[in-house]
Amino acid sequence: MNRSEAEKPVILIALITAVCLLGDTMLYIVLPIYWESFGLTALWQVGVFCLLIDL
Repeated sequence: MNRSEAEKPVILIALITAVCLLGDTMLYIVLPIYWESFGLTALWQVGVFCLLIDL
């Protein structure tokens, strides 16, 4: 296995991690603004929701 083939899985995992982090960060931006669209009944639930997602 040459170096190029050995790097492909690492690059793929890095890209998947980057996309997941973007999605997680998007929740911290969007959720406080559109909290009712996510089915939350009070704004204080945003912090609890984000905390549970990160577990």
